[in-house]
Amino acid sequence: MGMQITRQLDDARAVSAMTENPAIEEAAVASAPGAKFKRILSRVSVHVILLIIAAISLLPLVYMVSTSLKERGQEFAFPIEWIPDPVVWSNYRTALDAVPAWTFLANTLIVTLLTLVGGLLTSSLAAYGFARMRFPGRDFLFMLCLSGMMLPYMVTLIPQFVLFRELGWINTLLPLIVPAFFGGTPFYIFLLRQFFKGIPTDLEDAAKLDGA
Repeated sequence: MGMQITRQLDDARAVSAMTENPAIEEAAVASAPGAKFKRILSRVSVHVILLIIAAISLLPLVYMVSTSLKERGQEFAFPIEWIPDPVVWSNYRTALDAVPAWTFLANTLIVTLLTLVGGLLTSSLAAYGFARMRFPGRDFLFMLCLSGMMLPYMVTLIPQFVLFRELGWINTLLPLIVPAFFGGTPFYIFLLRQFFKGIPTDLEDAAKLDGA
């Protein structure tokens, strides 16, 4: 009899503790079947909305692929025929034979890879200098670098053409590659400088103590 009374008292204390603690009460409410169903319903609704937006965003890509497999003249048909009939796979071979597509692809890869390497090396070095090193005129040089972002491209187009013509670089890939090895783009320097400034200097001090 005494043990039963003690057990009832413990249950009463537990219930009173749950009602006095808001966190426990909220957790109990959240674990209720109705709250769980609402939470699942909200997640499903969000995913359905995201799927609809993704489908709408992919429509132009689907239309492009569908049109590339149609016969000549079918691309103007209305309403739109999403499934080509017949499917003309030879359109891709015709397009590759009409222009030197493989040459264009090779030039794109060469320019992209070399400018990536050059821009990464030079922009990161310049950005680290502006972020960590202290030297006279640092802020002025950084503002001068940022001022290059304010100039429209058309303003520097003719002087660049004259410079490349004097160097004999016309009709070559050099004008697209070499400038990346001399500082890259001011915007890249700005982004990397902000990134370096966000890194605590304590990490560098710890690395120096460890012999880095």
